[in-house]
Amino acid sequence: VPCIYYGDEAGMEGYLDPYNRGTYPWNREDIEILTWYKKLTSLRQQYDVLKEGEFESFYPGKDVYGFRRSLPNEEILVLINRSINEHWEGKPSFSIHREDNLTKKVCSITDLLGPKNKLDDIINGQLKLAPLSAMAVHIVRP
Repeated sequence: VPCIYYGDEAGMEGYLDPYNRGTYPWNREDIEILTWYKKLTSLRQQYDVLKEGEFESFYPGKDVYGFRRSLPNEEILVLINRSINEHWEGKPSFSIHREDNLTKKVCSITDLLGPKNKLDDIINGQLKLAPLSAMAVHIVRP
């Protein structure tokens, strides 16, 4: 179950008791972090696969975490690089295909988080993740 601790979405930091969390910083939120959280929660609301899909977790490399949520005709593959270095794998431990294996029809493939990573690289059998980045690859099979 996804969990956002009070104030995370505003960029609040935690300290030791009794100052582990102060009051919410109304009108002083970190707008970049708040915008990111709004984007992530809107994706969860928009795509049923993120709420109802089967869950599979994997670790494609040091400081890189991945998970897949899948339904019969749709999946979202999330990859997160927490390192300050680019992550690259010549042959990742997962695969994405432009063509459905059974029907041979072309799948719709989109990175829901934006252009920071090259989607063509991951489809062509290589994994390149920019430093401190994430990608959410949405795959819809015909």
